[in-house]
Amino acid sequence: MHKALQSVYSLLSAVALFSLNTSALAGNERYTENANWPKNAWQVDYEYDDFSEQVTHAQLIFIPENYGAQKAFFLRCQPYYTNFSVAFIEPRTAIMEDGKLHNNAPKFNQHGFVYSQERPIRFNVAGKKFHEDVDVGGQNRGISEWLKPTQLSLANNQLQMSFFASFAYDNMPSFARNTSNDFSRSLFTALKTALLKEQNVEFELQLPNENTARFELNGKRLKDFAPQAVLDFCLLKRQLSND
Repeated sequence: MHKALQSVYSLLSAVALFSLNTSALAGNERYTENANWPKNAWQVDYEYDDFSEQVTHAQLIFIPENYGAQKAFFLRCQPYYTNFSVAFIEPRTAIMEDGKLHNNAPKFNQHGFVYSQERPIRFNVAGKKFHEDVDVGGQNRGISEWLKPTQLSLANNQLQMSFFASFAYDNMPSFARNTSNDFSRSLFTALKTALLKEQNVEFELQLPNENTARFELNGKRLKDFAPQAVLDFCLLKRQLSND
């Protein structure tokens, strides 16, 4: 997981360059899917250039009815890349093996990141099936900032679990050029397919102790809710870098 984080941080210089060239005349919009927010609803925030009306930044958050047992989704869309995150809560003991938490990144223990392990994940959409490995992390610091609307807190025996994909796009400047790993490439294809064909992406994440987390992202629901310009900016009109 720490390698993926370092990969994302390497994009910051490119984002800073874009910000310097962005017009000061910018509009902002926020919409929620329904009055239930922050339960069983999407919320979108996006910024656009007032002159061209092109979207320049966006984020989409889905918080389920029962966050923790159910999964939350976060799309953070930037000029040169989009990050897609999944978060949920697990009892600490459910993740422990032989009384210990596996951690591929022990140097982050002091910051509350106490679990990190590559896990198998399967997902399918519209007849397309994918089987990849993904770095899954667990931390005990508290609920992530993007989930603060839930007003939840972590119990002492709980971990907030998460994994993410980073889609590096082909318009990224050469000095900051980055690539998407195999999981990110497969997920990018799956999400675009779900939106275009209005289908669900069905996930199966293999967790320790033979536990399987099953969940889905409803492509039609997201397509019906989010502005087309936002979906185009985040995913649909994008191509991954091939470098």
